Amino acid sequence: MHVSLPPELEAAVNERLRAYLAGTWPDPLGLRALVAKFGALPLITDWGGCYAMQLDGEIVTYEWEEPHRLAVLRDEQLRRTALFQGSRKYPELTPLVPARPSAATDCPSCGGTGVVVIEGQSLPNVICTCGGLGWV
Repeated sequence: MHVSLPPELEAAVNERLRAYLAGTWPDPLGLRALVAKFGALPLITDWGGCYAMQLDGEIVTYEWEEPHRLAVLRDEQLRRTALFQGSRKYPELTPLVPARPSAATDCPSCGGTGVVVIEGQSLPNVICTCGGLGWV
């Protein structure tokens, strides 16, 4: 389950992490402090917590609420989602996104587009159950 990072990608993730921690934008959730505490680059944030990548390539999750439990993300679909969505924010992560296996099927929720549409309206800020990949 562990994602092995080549040295150049580890350096790029480390640089993104440093830049994130040095950021000055508003941080009402206190995410920068959690990023510093766990040494993990945020890939996706949601109402419960954050999916992130540690410098060794491990995909982890932690909660907003105390005690901020850190856990290795074991669910493969959620790992793919975190990597794919993270690659949209940090393009250097794209090589880590799994290729569609030959046995995969189009996502029944989005019809293989990776985009959630409700009543004819595309919802760009909503992530499909397939993680935006378009396949399961």
